[in-house]
Amino acid sequence: MLRRDEDSAPEELVDKLVAGGYVREDPIGAIGEFSMRGGILDVWPPGYDAPVRIEFFGDTVDSIREFDPETQLSTAQLAQIEIAPMRELVVRSADFRAWAARARERWRDARFARSVRDRTDFADEGEEFAGWEWLISINRDHQCEASLII
Repeated sequence: MLRRDEDSAPEELVDKLVAGGYVREDPIGAIGEFSMRGGILDVWPPGYDAPVRIEFFGDTVDSIREFDPETQLSTAQLAQIEIAPMRELVVRSADFRAWAARARERWRDARFARSVRDRTDFADEGEEFAGWEWLISINRDHQCEASLII
């Protein structure tokens, strides 16, 4: 839960949004998108009829407002917001990097080299790759699960 006048580092929030399957767009226009400009974060979580603009003063949430995506004008003030993930698994960049290391150990055989490399090239950068949803489970000691982002 994100509340007005409470501290929450914007950079950590952006990391959580990406991990939860949100897509960076500027400007946002659909559920599951977010945009960060300076101390202003726009996000459109599922379950909301309109996107939400969160303004920060440093790490403090200064205001939370719903806004019209066409006009960019505020339509309602909110005291708090819950942001649910856009996918079942919440996976951070570090999870992909850990997966890459484990994948290299698990699939050392030369016949897997190209397939592993095709995926670890992305995972080493902390990025998603085709089929990650089925392969991420080798990170058994670090559970990735759905929960509220905030």
